[in-house]
Amino acid sequence: MADRALPQIDTNPLQVVQDPRVVSGAMGVLGANLLRKALFTQQRSVFGYAAKGSDGRIRYYENADEAKKGDAGKQIASAYQRRIFLHLGYVLFGTLAMSYGKEARKDDVLSSTDDTTLMVKYAGLGFAASGFANLVMTLFNIE
Repeated sequence: MADRALPQIDTNPLQVVQDPRVVSGAMGVLGANLLRKALFTQQRSVFGYAAKGSDGRIRYYENADEAKKGDAGKQIASAYQRRIFLHLGYVLFGTLAMSYGKEARKDDVLSSTDDTTLMVKYAGLGFAASGFANLVMTLFNIE
């Protein structure tokens, strides 16, 4: 098992930030969050406008004006479920991206920094991690 140990990452902060694995994972998270923001902004009729209700829970309204009315505003009943399914889709897509390509050699586990396949896998990891974090936030009404 010792021969399959993960490579040590340098403790120099600049080298850590420049590591292609870190950059790829961060790009996956950034891409997922930009896509989420674009979808939620452009598809308000599907995902609603999130605002806290009088009881402190997140409610999904048709637009910002309805949200200002509070609990009397017109809500989108299925927006909560749609958001959950979207985030599950992010996790699924990220997982599929992580399983993309051929397997790494046993003597080179996650150590090849110039391999595009590994970069896609780390970007998929970031995408899935972002989807999972947003899923948990939606389930526990953290927005």
